[in-house]
Amino acid sequence: MKVYKWIDSFFNTYQKRKRNLTILVSLFWIWQYLWQILFFLELNQVKDYHSLFSFMQIMDGYSASYLIQLTYHMIAKGTLSFINMAESLTSLFSFSYFFWALLTLLFCLQTNKRRLMLFGLFNLAWLFMILVLLGTGFNSSSIEDLVSVLHYLSIMGLMGSSFSLGYLLFKFVQLCCIYRKK
Repeated sequence: MKVYKWIDSFFNTYQKRKRNLTILVSLFWIWQYLWQILFFLELNQVKDYHSLFSFMQIMDGYSASYLIQLTYHMIAKGTLSFINMAESLTSLFSFSYFFWALLTLLFCLQTNKRRLMLFGLFNLAWLFMILVLLGTGFNSSSIEDLVSVLHYLSIMGLMGSSFSLGYLLFKFVQLCCIYRKK
């Protein structure tokens, strides 16, 4: 019974539930961005034909990130179109991703702050740039063109993921400091 009361002490007020939801969602997105940074660092190593195919062999190891799974599924389709993107989204959408999407939506609705909106818009713009570069990569006529597009994709991905991870870590540390004071 002591364990139950101890666990209940973390969720017994609205503020504690809100704070714990924020911590949970932040940790999930920090985890996602860490995997994306590792992926884009590995993608930056692609310089020629052989390194491209060796990269494709180890790409399955990055299945912890939803964006990477989506990208891999779209590469397997072979063309970039709205229909293929929708098929990829629906085929990869499981209960766990629905749960995290719902938690993220609840988090965004309960913290209608301007910085969060700017962060979300930055991530949408970053995702759009990645999709444009993927579309350019799908339409490339040679391996050299594809490797150069992948190089730009890795740089854009690293910059966006690093910025997002830095922002989330800053907010997470700030939240933990506030949590510790109370």
